Amino acid sequence: MTFEEEKLFKKIYDSNIKRIYNLCYGYLHNVEDTEDVTQEIFIKIYKNLKKFKGKSSLQTWIYRIAVNEVLDFIKHRKRKKRFGLVRQIISIDEESENFEIPSFEEKSFDEFQKREILLKAIRKLNINQQKALILFYFSGLTHEEIAEIMRKSVSSIESLIFRAKKNLKTILFNLYSEI
Repeated sequence: MTFEEEKLFKKIYDSNIKRIYNLCYGYLHNVEDTEDVTQEIFIKIYKNLKKFKGKSSLQTWIYRIAVNEVLDFIKHRKRKKRFGLVRQIISIDEESENFEIPSFEEKSFDEFQKREILLKAIRKLNINQQKALILFYFSGLTHEEIAEIMRKSVSSIESLIFRAKKNLKTILFNLYSEI
């Protein structure tokens, strides 16, 4: 990279690190994973900066990379969890008649914080509603910016956010009524 490209990357990093971190945290809800994925996003931006063609705004290009990277991480993590559970089940002595699926710790309501309940509810929304809601509330983007990132119209973004809030209200009501 040339000195000018290095300078541009530093400017991109400085002006976007907080927003990208918040975006990642909105999806991952874990500081360590958020830090790792944020770092991977900026590595990807650094490596691909020469490929930026200017067909969309730089901000949109950065957010597309970020959202795709976070979603890839989540997919990989889910596969890893399922594989780990399968390996754990398979490793149980096959001759044993006391075959049990490993139990998972359950937390009482008192241990949950309001934030954790909200994040759990957000995860129950469909992926487009999650994206729109997280980009709007966690990253502070405008409807226009989200529309460009998600390649949808502004009115469809407004509708996604409206439906996401409505569905979130229902999900939260159901979560509280279960407790």
